[in-house]
Amino acid sequence: MNRKKIKITFVSLGCSKNLMDTEVMLAKLVQAGYQIIPPDEDIDADVIIVNTCAFIESAKKEAIDNILDVAWLKEHRSLKGIVVTGCLAERYQKQIFDEIPEVDAILGVGSIDLIVEAVDAVVSGEKFSAFDDKNTSPLGGERIVTTPEYTAYIKIAEGCNNCCTYCAIPKIRGKMRSRKIEDIVKEAVHMAWPAVCESFFVALVAMVDSYMVSGLGSYAVAAIGLTTQPKFICLALFIAINMAVSALVARRKGQGERDSANRILLTAIICCVVGIIVISSIAVALADPIIHLVGSEPQTHDSAVLYFRIIIGCIIFNVISLVINAAQRCSGNTKIAMRTNITSNLVNVIFNYLLIHGNLGFPALGVRGAAIATVLGTVVACGMSIASLFHKDSFVSVPYMFE
Repeated sequence: MNRKKIKITFVSLGCSKNLMDTEVMLAKLVQAGYQIIPPDEDIDADVIIVNTCAFIESAKKEAIDNILDVAWLKEHRSLKGIVVTGCLAERYQKQIFDEIPEVDAILGVGSIDLIVEAVDAVVSGEKFSAFDDKNTSPLGGERIVTTPEYTAYIKIAEGCNNCCTYCAIPKIRGKMRSRKIEDIVKEAVHMAWPAVCESFFVALVAMVDSYMVSGLGSYAVAAIGLTTQPKFICLALFIAINMAVSALVARRKGQGERDSANRILLTAIICCVVGIIVISSIAVALADPIIHLVGSEPQTHDSAVLYFRIIIGCIIFNVISLVINAAQRCSGNTKIAMRTNITSNLVNVIFNYLLIHGNLGFPALGVRGAAIATVLGTVVACGMSIASLFHKDSFVSVPYMFE
């Protein structure tokens, strides 16, 4: 059996805990070599996994309706198997086989670790069921996050010890159990630190410039501060494009469609380059009224306009680096953004020292020197990002863009 040719998709119903279970199962299937496709392409799937809810009557009805919809695909399309997991599976167990014979495998909430075995059996034409002890099942695990890159769920606890007559949670999810604080913090840090570091180092550039020009006087600090808001307004479109690239490349990574991921990145780079040339040209030409609009004073205006024109005139390097980093991060290379931003800031600090006050024989350029140092840092970061596309093990890489 060639797992890479088997297309699998999920229908994830119910609460965020169910979604996390779906993400854990996704990770296990990808590690096993299966190809994951988006839910909206279910017509092409070989196996569909329905992760169900059964807490209230409407949730049970929704789960059953979805299973029956999937059963129609099995009868009329190329679908080979249906796997039912989650709360409905746990609550009604093998009764589902009797009532919906189209279902090929059932996993209780304590058996999601067996998802690969279940799919293997289904693809081989066998029935499969497992209902391991839900009170000892793990609460975390490696997963593929399916939420937008700016948010993610972390499971803290599961089950309930209050066996109320109107509530099925203890029966479905088991006794109350919690993760250790250390595990929760570790997972939160692991998920967040690359993005936090990236945001910090992006903001740090202007902070470093402001600090290192402070020796010139308060006017220089104020001048650089005035440019921050219009600079990020110029970047707003490209930040949005980066979010789209992140979502699309992450999806193609799950599907194993490397060529498609690289076409997406190439298209995004072209759009960003064309867009930033237009926007930066307009911003440079209108720098004077833009800086007036953000509230410049006579003593800060000229310096702010000079700094803004240099920064925005060369911001193309920043934009290219950001879009490549977005694709790399969502294809598994989460450290590239941190490395490029650390290097960019180091270069910025070094050349600020050399160019602002004219140390070691370099010319004293003041605010202009701070802007040039920042640009040099972004050029180096851009070069590092582009270089990452030439690594043979990179999911997004130059050879695949031009095949």
